[in-house]
Amino acid sequence: MTSVLDEILARFEALPKSDQDALVKTALAATPEKWVPNPGAQASAYFSQADELFYGGAAGSGKSSLLCGTAINDHRKSILFRREYPQIKGLVDETARILGSRNGYNQQDKLWRLPGGNELEFGSVQHEDDKEKYQGRAHDLKGFD
Repeated sequence: MTSVLDEILARFEALPKSDQDALVKTALAATPEKWVPNPGAQASAYFSQADELFYGGAAGSGKSSLLCGTAINDHRKSILFRREYPQIKGLVDETARILGSRNGYNQQDKLWRLPGGNELEFGSVQHEDDKEKYQGRAHDLKGFD
């Protein structure tokens, strides 16, 4: 039994490459969000109304993309953490991929001023005491990857 989505994808894949590219460009222009979640667990997590959400999985499961995408699309002031400072690069690279550039990123401060005026900060908490460095600073999204 073929689903409607399977039928749509089959028709899309039957189009010439130039028509596929034009259709993707049109769809992206009509999408107000910079990032769209993958169907399945990532979409379920993205659209969840929970105040706290735990989303895990192996490398490549979309955790970083989910954090960066929701920070860009839905939050005014976000901070995303990794365990070790050098690992922040993965989050920065994913944000740059989503936005299409590194415009607005201050590498020294690990702070991204996003196109809509929102801010995305990156931090690391390797040791228990490191969390105190971030106390007293309000964020509407705190994510740990």
